[in-house]
Amino acid sequence: VSLYVSMSMAKNFQSIFVEWDLGMYHEESDTPAKVKTMALNEELGQISHVFSDKTGTLTCNVMDFRKCSIAGVSYGKGITAIGAAALQRRGEPVPVEALEANHKAREHAVPHVTFYDP
Repeated sequence: VSLYVSMSMAKNFQSIFVEWDLGMYHEESDTPAKVKTMALNEELGQISHVFSDKTGTLTCNVMDFRKCSIAGVSYGKGITAIGAAALQRRGEPVPVEALEANHKAREHAVPHVTFYDP
């Protein structure tokens, strides 16, 4: 019983910290984070795919977040270096919009996140 009570208290404190987190405040709509379930922190950041290779210990596996799809809607603009090279190999031009999105994403980038979606 004490473990259950301890876990419930920990989840409660975590929900309070989420609501206090200024980084989760949306200025445009004047909306703070609102926790409506005690299991929210368990649901955040769940991993559904892990990309790896067999030589992960010998190589530098760095992934950049560029695009995502939520409920079938694609978010994120831009193109990767591999995508641009593939277009050039086929003789197709790299879209100017994609290059501009890459530039805008780099302006506001945090490490390993080059995401831009106007």
